[in-house]
Amino acid sequence: MRLFVLLLAAILLAGCTSTDDEPRSKEPVERATMVPDARKLAAAVPENELHAAAPQAESSLADLSKDTVTLRAEVRQARGIDLSHHQGPVDWERVAADGIEFVWLKATEGATYTDPTYADHRRRAAEAGLQVGGYHYFSICGDGAAQAERFVQVVGDQSDATTWLAPALDVELDPACEPTRAELLARLRDFLRVAEAGTGRKLVVYAFPDLERRYRIATALDRPQWVRRLGSREPHGNWLVWQKSQTARVDGIQRPVDLNLMRR
Repeated sequence: MRLFVLLLAAILLAGCTSTDDEPRSKEPVERATMVPDARKLAAAVPENELHAAAPQAESSLADLSKDTVTLRAEVRQARGIDLSHHQGPVDWERVAADGIEFVWLKATEGATYTDPTYADHRRRAAEAGLQVGGYHYFSICGDGAAQAERFVQVVGDQSDATTWLAPALDVELDPACEPTRAELLARLRDFLRVAEAGTGRKLVVYAFPDLERRYRIATALDRPQWVRRLGSREPHGNWLVWQKSQTARVDGIQRPVDLNLMRR
């Protein structure tokens, strides 16, 4: 009898004991194909590489209306592009027919360079019905006023807001040049002072994300902002223009081009 009781107790204890050799729940099979949480993805990527990790809009403009772009409901979205001689020949009539409403064209860089396609692109894009603006690629260790004088010489008076987009200033890092924040801001303010007096318009400022993180120029300059965030998630902040792709395909342009959305 005693032996029977001991055997019965052993059987009951074995049934109450958990087996840690097996997981309490198995991962679903679909997990390998699940889309990673965007916040976890961002946390795992260095800040200066976030723009590369974001999903990009690779489709043609005919498909862009299907994007999950979310701008404020009361704000109309205008589609536009920016380009330089690197994009090669452009059929502006086909570009306009593909839903593009505005374009920023590279006009100048530094104090001496003029984009050789600027004048022709500007004329033909305007004839096709696009709003056209010129932009300057800023040399961060160059004299700001001298660069602005070159820019004004090329783009001229832009004060007619019904014809021309506001001119734009493109500011990006240069691995060969590392000014202090005070030096860079002084050069940029010199550029803006001369360029705005010469063109008759307040400039839009495009600060590449890694430069903005290092120098924090957007708030200091207090100008309309053109921000870069590749993908379909709307950027934060009080921006005017959003660069959402650098590899968009537009009818009439053989090579990939930057796609921008503008608040109206």
